[in-house]
Amino acid sequence: MTQRQSILKHMHQHPGLCDGCLAQRLGIKPPQSVNRICRHEAAVSRGQVTCPACAQPKIRNFLKNSPSPSFSKPQKLKKSISRNQNLKTQLNDALVSIFRLQERDYYGELTFAQLLILKQALARIHDTVTLKLTFQLVHWIAERFRLTEEKKAALREQVDSQSANASGFDLSWNDPKVIAEVKGCIPMNGGNVFGAAQWKGLTNDLRQMLGLPALGKTKEQLSLRSKVFREGNVDAIKFLALYDCPEVRTAASKWRASMYETAWFKELNPPIQLLEAPETGIPCVPPNVYLVYLKPDPS
Repeated sequence: MTQRQSILKHMHQHPGLCDGCLAQRLGIKPPQSVNRICRHEAAVSRGQVTCPACAQPKIRNFLKNSPSPSFSKPQKLKKSISRNQNLKTQLNDALVSIFRLQERDYYGELTFAQLLILKQALARIHDTVTLKLTFQLVHWIAERFRLTEEKKAALREQVDSQSANASGFDLSWNDPKVIAEVKGCIPMNGGNVFGAAQWKGLTNDLRQMLGLPALGKTKEQLSLRSKVFREGNVDAIKFLALYDCPEVRTAASKWRASMYETAWFKELNPPIQLLEAPETGIPCVPPNVYLVYLKPDPS
């Protein structure tokens, strides 16, 4: 039975559960899969009322042909309570769904000292996401270029030994000559468009792979150690790796289309193309840049 079929069957028997509770009951990982399936499922209605399982004011799911209470699109809570309630809901949902904990108010139970410990542990979560995606890119490259196990292990070791704050590319290899930037950006609030900071980050990574400084900077302002000056970038096969989900693919497509309309991109000489990596075979036409979509977790 597929995830979609399991969700619809459980929804028929237990209507009105929120995404997090559905994911927990059905053991679906990542929990965001439930949100994606329900939002795109024509047979499902969604709206914000109190979830009967976790007793939180969340977006709940109902089959359109079954009785359900009236609801409307989610409304912002009153300013006097919205910030505290929203933070409480987000933290409790994350802890319960990720660690499969008993549903209760962890937000209210955690002391300030415990929150500081949690903050310290999560401070490098961005680096963790990037590293896991980069490891998956190593696997992808090893398969596409038919690397030996020894070369694959060496490439993985190189990635693992590189500091997250190093000025180089997330992945750089000479046999084959490859450079890659890996981004873990996800459109905000369940949308399908990258935010301004995400758009700028993708654009700057693209520019640097092409030997150009980040937006708003000149080469004279950069250190000679900058990856912009590294020899061999022109001849390298270039990858921009992203997390694979429908929202990211749609947002990346819109970002890619916007690049073709910018003056600096139009003036590139030689001109390049932003292409999705083919399903099979080796993309090997420098100086083009290939988008690779990765799923570190098995489906």
